[in-house]
Amino acid sequence: MSTELAPSKGASDNYGLAYAARSLTMPKGMIRGTFDVSGLRLPAFVGSEIFWTLNFGIAIAPVNNLEIGFSRYRMGSFPGINSLDLLGLGGQGLISVFVSPETDFGDIPFYLRYQATEGVADVAVEFRLRIPTFSELGIAFGVPLRLHAGDSVAIDTGFDLTYDDPGGAGLLSIGFPLDLVVNPTSNVFFKIQSGVSLPAVDEAPTIAAFPLGFTLGGSAAAGPAMLDAFVAFRFPIFGAVGDGQSELTSDIWTITIGINVYSPVLF
Repeated sequence: MSTELAPSKGASDNYGLAYAARSLTMPKGMIRGTFDVSGLRLPAFVGSEIFWTLNFGIAIAPVNNLEIGFSRYRMGSFPGINSLDLLGLGGQGLISVFVSPETDFGDIPFYLRYQATEGVADVAVEFRLRIPTFSELGIAFGVPLRLHAGDSVAIDTGFDLTYDDPGGAGLLSIGFPLDLVVNPTSNVFFKIQSGVSLPAVDEAPTIAAFPLGFTLGGSAAAGPAMLDAFVAFRFPIFGAVGDGQSELTSDIWTITIGINVYSPVLF
């Protein structure tokens, strides 16, 4: 009689407990549910008011290296760096609800991501669509890249091309994220987030914006499932240069408190 044990279907065994060690797509047969509370301060538009939203999302890996979801959360690309994320005012999810300053429904983000390589360098390609139930239509193509230095350090970067149509303006933007992800232990992670965003490359003068953000989070196995909990604070336009001028901006900021729930491998 064979005494071999069946392979584990647990989320942490298949995807990894350490956040920095994970690849850009979940293993085949895994589902991720996401929930976050997000606040955005945008004083140029609404003074001291803060947009508060509740966002629920879901994603699934139907086959190896492919992930499909209705969620603004994507491994290695959250929070987003470009206008596709900022113009939605923080309200994006399969179910997204503004609770302040007025109640409303947010946009629905759809994405499809395929991971082409895995190892020291994880490279993926993705398509994203913002279904405009609140703001405007948005389309994006991206090439996420995660560089691993062992299981405890990763660098998330890549390229993002976004088309937005706020008020018929037809904005074309490019983003180059640059995030450092560190796991001091398998259960604790933090991120330092920056990069370069060109929010309207088809208009003169070209402006370059530099975000700055910090994330602190933790991961834990919950039986066969796995949980991530995190808090992220970011200045999406901390610095800006263009037209011979430069500026630092701390008036615009976002805060996000989120939980991700990973299922075991289901099929």
